[in-house]
Amino acid sequence: MKDRIRAIREHADLSQEEFGKRIGIKRSAVSLIENGKNNITEQIVKLVCNEFGINEKWLREGKEDMFKTSEDLLELISSKVASGDLNDTDKKMITNYVTLTPKNRAIFRDFLQKLMN
Repeated sequence: MKDRIRAIREHADLSQEEFGKRIGIKRSAVSLIENGKNNITEQIVKLVCNEFGINEKWLREGKEDMFKTSEDLLELISSKVASGDLNDTDKKMITNYVTLTPKNRAIFRDFLQKLMN
């Protein structure tokens, strides 16, 4: 699981400190988890899955897809909107992204991937 935690953090392009802030733990705790020195608690599993849209079975066992199903992601987005965690720009970006054609979404994803690398 420690390697999958690191994979999630790196996929999100976050430092250990930034990742820790997102789930409410310190950088040192993230480091200890990623190095296998601390076990991952049930609470951290739930926080990571909820915050990053991660499939819990993938995080625990490495099985199935890394990300939740479409229905789970819609629920996650809805909860972020309801809690006020997404501002108007976030909402507009999500709306515009999902209304793109599949070809244009692929172009946009490739562009973002290049920016992140």
